[in-house]
Amino acid sequence: MEIFDPRPLRWSDSNRVGIWYDHHRRPLERCIRLAVKAIAGSVILIKQYRETIIDQARIQEAKQVEAALLELAQKEYQFLIEKAEAFDKLQKLSRFAKQFVPAATEAQSEPMNRMSRALGRLVDNMRMKLSREAVNAEIVALGLFLEDPSN
Repeated sequence: MEIFDPRPLRWSDSNRVGIWYDHHRRPLERCIRLAVKAIAGSVILIKQYRETIIDQARIQEAKQVEAALLELAQKEYQFLIEKAEAFDKLQKLSRFAKQFVPAATEAQSEPMNRMSRALGRLVDNMRMKLSREAVNAEIVALGLFLEDPSN
């Protein structure tokens, strides 16, 4: 006589509760009490094993959530650093452009005038990329800063 748990959860090597053989010294009828005890004991083992599996799944899920939050925090930090560096470059270029971009005089050469116009376009382009609207659109597109982690 063999008793096993047919459910898919593998709580033992074969989900076998027990196996008893008909033997001339111990007929199978005398093993029924042992089989019932084995079934009762296996119920406890199966319950404990399932609780362990559920706990492990919860722990794994919590680790995944924590890793995702850490990755998001790192992306947000990197985003801020990149924007701060871009803003710093814009400030430097703006100060530099003040020397050349205002009305070009006839005394300046045409290459200098072209450089002044290119510098002005660069500063304008950088300002547009760092405008509140542009930065907001980028934040939304990247999925950053959407939830308050303190909640």
